[in-house]
Amino acid sequence: TKDFEAGEEGVTTSGYRFRFHISNNGRQPRVGDQVQYHEIVFKNDSLVTSTYYHLNPTLAIIPPLTEVPNPPPPNYEAILLMSAGDSLSVWHDLDTIPITKLPKWLRNDDELVYHIKLLSVKPKAEIEKALQATKAREQSVGDSLRAFVSEFKAGKLKDIVTTTESGLSYIIHESGVGDSIKAGRFLQVHYMGILQDNGVSFNNTFGPAKPFAFQVGRGRVIKGWDEALLKLKKGGKMTIFIPYALGYGEAGRPGKKGEPAYIPEKADLAFYVEVLDVR
Repeated sequence: TKDFEAGEEGVTTSGYRFRFHISNNGRQPRVGDQVQYHEIVFKNDSLVTSTYYHLNPTLAIIPPLTEVPNPPPPNYEAILLMSAGDSLSVWHDLDTIPITKLPKWLRNDDELVYHIKLLSVKPKAEIEKALQATKAREQSVGDSLRAFVSEFKAGKLKDIVTTTESGLSYIIHESGVGDSIKAGRFLQVHYMGILQDNGVSFNNTFGPAKPFAFQVGRGRVIKGWDEALLKLKKGGKMTIFIPYALGYGEAGRPGKKGEPAYIPEKADLAFYVEVLDVR
């Protein structure tokens, strides 16, 4: 390992040029660690992609060198030089370090620039401990959501449930802080979804511990979500009861019966949602 100063430039093992913008000289990632980072990629002067735009930082486990291409990608080698809170830029001159199978959108004389902000580094042991905690949270959220659905279907939640003209019903557990969410904003949420009919979970972010990011109020998610989440603020938490017309409709969601993502025809749904961030 080597310490770097802000503004320091250098070259990675494979020859990629880099420059540090922020350097904390903390613990650098090792194979098996989990890293979370934001990344903006330019081809020459044109933006290719940005994780900031969708409020969706990359979450990855550092693989051993034997499991990455040769030469390794520039962001792989760059991240191994960083510590949490660091930011740097790394350049890939394709005429100097060629790619074996060049994508159609690249030419041999192009330059790729990666601007990387390393948000966190978690050692393997810490990941395993966190995984146990998320599994416990997943179980707790699921049990609570199924209990709410049972009482909702029995008509026992009338005093705390709000029902809109569209047929959407919801309970706000915590409204959150700051301004109300507006259509067009990007949200980062944790959620669990179950079928009201039998309580089967068809998707959740608690188990994988990876939040879901999307643009609200623009038809990117089901109608029930677009309507319900506009009633919250950052940090808000709610349970939503969604009739099939505001969910996946009469057709449901394709898939094989028994698969987690499968949603049958005319399926009424229920969700527990936590809004982690709003941009």
